[in-house]
Amino acid sequence: MSSAAALALLAAPPPPVPPSLAAAPRSLTVAAGARSVLDVAVTGTAPFGYQWLRNGTAIAGATSATLTFDPTFGADAAAYAVTVTNAAGSLTSGIATLTVTPLTRISNLSVLTSLASFPDDNFTLGYVVGGASPAAPKPVLLRAAGPALGSLGVGGTLDDPRLELFVGATKTSENDNWGGDATLTSAFGSVGAFPFPSVTSRDAAAMARLTVPDNSAKITSTNAGSGLVLAEIYDATPSDRFIPATPRLLNVSVLKSLGAGLTVGFTLAGSAPKTVLLRAIGPTLGGFGIAEAVADPRLALFNSTSLKLAENDNWGGTAELTAAFAGVGAFGLPASSKDAALLATLPPGGYSVQVTGLNGTTGTVLVEVYEVP
Repeated sequence: MSSAAALALLAAPPPPVPPSLAAAPRSLTVAAGARSVLDVAVTGTAPFGYQWLRNGTAIAGATSATLTFDPTFGADAAAYAVTVTNAAGSLTSGIATLTVTPLTRISNLSVLTSLASFPDDNFTLGYVVGGASPAAPKPVLLRAAGPALGSLGVGGTLDDPRLELFVGATKTSENDNWGGDATLTSAFGSVGAFPFPSVTSRDAAAMARLTVPDNSAKITSTNAGSGLVLAEIYDATPSDRFIPATPRLLNVSVLKSLGAGLTVGFTLAGSAPKTVLLRAIGPTLGGFGIAEAVADPRLALFNSTSLKLAENDNWGGTAELTAAFAGVGAFGLPASSKDAALLATLPPGGYSVQVTGLNGTTGTVLVEVYEVP
């Protein structure tokens, strides 16, 4: 008689449990350049698969329980969700909104002024770039619009302006007629500049990719003509790619004969107030070899509705301004000089600086706008 065989019966495994949210992704608001993390926690039967969605579309490679942005760009702002799957089913979380607060910075400088018909009348735009390594070239768009102003209803315009670009004292490039260049056309749209009306217009424009701090552009008339010209500098880095390490315009300026007065416009782009230093330099220019500088410039700051926000005649040698000059790397001014300067903390928007000479006097003036750290 054979021995009884024992039959061991294994219990059937429990059925898998579908995924369930233990902690859903939460909405975040972060500053541009900061690190941000969206994550999810689930219960159920492992293993789990994850797929993150941006505005409802699957993100390639985003297949873990966390979604990290480091740094976070403005372009990352969107509505995010995650789909979690296992052997028993799947679920998709609710929406988590990622909001990115942009960096406030100087994004544009412009001056509408005139050139006389005498030979080599000119003026200069200066722009200082900083904020990152020279390994990251800074794109800047420069324009000198004359004929294009006619389409905006401006009369008496310069018929053929020319741009010459310099790094220090070295000329690096120039442009006479912009020629309908596709790269320039695209840049006009991306920075919000008005389009030139014709590919054959004699307006001038150029793109520069800067790797050194001190740069300038000289504006002249090709044929020694006279008339109004609008000269502009635009920061051409896309706004949604701006973080604190991105090179930016730290200082923009205009060196020009004052005439009856000079108005310089600038724009602050971003979301938070920014402190700027404004200067109108006349007498102190003599120490730099500039003859016939205006003896007593006055400046007034206006917002986009033409409301006067502040003004200054003689800067007065104040400790606050002296410290600001040093903080931004601006050359010093004698305490008793009749140069003008002021500090202003401004919300994002468009502004203008109007400079005149005391009692209608004229001469060369340097108008400067600095970002204050």
